[in-house]
Amino acid sequence: MKSFILFCRAIIDVGGSQLYARNKAIYYKSKGWDVKIFSFRSGAIYIQGLEEYESCIFPEIGFPSFLYSKKEKERILKSILSFIYKSEEYVIESDSILLSSWAEELAQKVHGKHFLYLLDEQPHTFGLNRDFLDFKYDRSEVAGITDKVIQFVFPDKYLNKTDNDGLVIQAFCINSIDDIEGSNLHIKLNSEVKIGVLGRLNKPYVKPITHKLVEYIKKNKNLNFSVVYIGGSPNQNEINYLEYIYNKLPNAEMHVTGFICPVPRTFLEKFDFFISTSGSANALYKAGFLTISVDGYNFNPNGIMGITTDKTLDPEDNQPQLEKILNDLIVEKLYKKEQLTRNDYYDPNYYFEPHIKFVENSKNLSNVYYNFNNIHLPLRFWILKVLLLFINPIWLHKIVDRFVTVR
Repeated sequence: MKSFILFCRAIIDVGGSQLYARNKAIYYKSKGWDVKIFSFRSGAIYIQGLEEYESCIFPEIGFPSFLYSKKEKERILKSILSFIYKSEEYVIESDSILLSSWAEELAQKVHGKHFLYLLDEQPHTFGLNRDFLDFKYDRSEVAGITDKVIQFVFPDKYLNKTDNDGLVIQAFCINSIDDIEGSNLHIKLNSEVKIGVLGRLNKPYVKPITHKLVEYIKKNKNLNFSVVYIGGSPNQNEINYLEYIYNKLPNAEMHVTGFICPVPRTFLEKFDFFISTSGSANALYKAGFLTISVDGYNFNPNGIMGITTDKTLDPEDNQPQLEKILNDLIVEKLYKKEQLTRNDYYDPNYYFEPHIKFVENSKNLSNVYYNFNNIHLPLRFWILKVLLLFINPIWLHKIVDRFVTVR
């Protein structure tokens, strides 16, 4: 038997990383591998297929392994190992720098390969020692979802896009729309203009794009708008904020659906067009819906997916103003669904074969692991190290989340 082990931040709620985790688990299982997914956030699980990994939630791994005493670290690793079958081969993946130390420590225990797959548009390094990241880079054991991710994390090693092609691998997380009944979505849209915003409400693009949308609504008092945010947030303040700013608009109604997966196609067909970014924008576009794509880095619109742009994580050279795109859609009615040029790549093999190839290409390297024992800790890590001696990791997460966004 072979084992694939994924360390991800959460299997709760709904987002691109959770869909990716579910899709990759299904893919490896279809190849006969045993799969385990370890995460650290607790809560409601919405994505079917992830509930079987609820027992593999360890709040402790939300903090790097080197913040714990040797005895406590070994205890946690022993608990993790109790879920893993003895296998002839172990492929271990971490979806963020935050979790990479645990994946590296586990790889050393089982003599497996650990790959760091940077799934965020702008990964948080958490002040982690550059030596470890360079170690993974030099061994070709790190990849990212875009060229810009590699440039962001390794600015000193980045040369050009061509030289980093092998380090950029697409994530399969666009299958969030399905032909199911949306019986629990009792939202009536009676306005002339019906706009959907798909994705997590705590995505960094939501506030800036909402401000621009609200300004457009204010300028067009002759039109009535329905704006529905299709998604949720672990932070109620995000929802409260939206309710506050839309309550001031006499010509607009706003709704928040909360987390849904999959999203019913019949519900989406009620809207004139959508605003989204990253995987959500791609999902809408590939499902045949008019979608304003928002760049995942500067949070400005790129254009209409499949008509004027094909970018979600890379800004166009001349990004149009949101007001112009909205006018083109609402007033001029320049764009129709029939104009979309789509490629319907929903085949998991198309996305995951490059992942397998990436693993295969590194097998000629001997298994060498990074030693975290002598890592230099920034002051904030020393503070966390002391706090972990006295505070349960669950409660410490709540405290840290008030000051640091862990995506």
